[in-house]
Amino acid sequence: MLGIVVKIWCAPFTRVNANNQLWAMTLRKWRGKEALPKPTIKRDPSKKKFCDPEKASNAVKMELAVGRIAEACGLQHLLPKISVASVKGVMPETGHPVDWDGLFMTEAPGISVYSAAYWDVKPSIIEEVLMRRVNSSQVVEAAIFDLLTSQCDRHSNNIFIDEQGGLTLIDNGDALGHQDMCPEGFSLNSLFLPSTPEHTYKAVGKKFAQTGSSLWVTPSPLPHIIMDYRCHAPNSRIGGNYPPNVKQCLHRISGGTEQEIQLDFGLLNGDMARVLKQRATDMTEKGFEWTLYNGEPRNPTKHRYLPQPTCCKMHQAPAEDLVWGLPWMFYCDDGWLPNIDLHGM
Repeated sequence: MLGIVVKIWCAPFTRVNANNQLWAMTLRKWRGKEALPKPTIKRDPSKKKFCDPEKASNAVKMELAVGRIAEACGLQHLLPKISVASVKGVMPETGHPVDWDGLFMTEAPGISVYSAAYWDVKPSIIEEVLMRRVNSSQVVEAAIFDLLTSQCDRHSNNIFIDEQGGLTLIDNGDALGHQDMCPEGFSLNSLFLPSTPEHTYKAVGKKFAQTGSSLWVTPSPLPHIIMDYRCHAPNSRIGGNYPPNVKQCLHRISGGTEQEIQLDFGLLNGDMARVLKQRATDMTEKGFEWTLYNGEPRNPTKHRYLPQPTCCKMHQAPAEDLVWGLPWMFYCDDGWLPNIDLHGM
């Protein structure tokens, strides 16, 4: 039975890590750990910016709006169920009072893809869950959803995977140009989507992507790169081959006015409606790949990367090949020749 997670704003802490039971059971099994760290609470004065009532309210509204888009497109199974209710009480261990609207979400089963491929997870688990069991249809659906809604913060901690390989996407409100939440001015950023920062970081290393120095090129991609949609779509392409519910939804959005779209989904402003309409139009008329690499809105030039090659099957590297003190590495079955010319799109 799934538990409930409550997300609140207006607290001067980065996060409160409580003992989530489903996460705990999976972590114990995959990492072989008997005990979990105690809950930690980190104070962060910079979080005062979230105590702007308008920004906090907008963050909640965006989660609800993106949820409505997912439902309209038949993709709601990828997201937690969410609702809003008042939260009044005191945060454990801090005495910090809470009297604010909270976002109530069903607990995502499994653990994050980041945790599933962390250094102390057994390599055999990574091979079994990420490389064999992952639900390919859901990876493709997640890529479609992220492109349509212009997700700007889909890193590996915002993707959960369960023991059967099923996916759940969390923190979905950072979308459609919601610049209060999108880091570094990103307009599109998703592990599922090549050419975006998160995908590039996992393929060639964040330091190389940010500096361009060949000293920082990673010897092999991280296992997270298996989430590349091209590894799961027939012939490594989506084109216009969308699920029927998605295709119908794209036509509905592209055919609506910006005012109708804003009202239908509860978007914050007309600019977001314009972004959604343009994405749906491009995906319908020009196809998925054209929209991914050429559609608007686009990332700032320095965060716009050429797509890296696919690495869809991996195997564990021999012990003598390990570098940088790593406990394990994975090699691409078909070899790996990264695109050193990062920019140009």
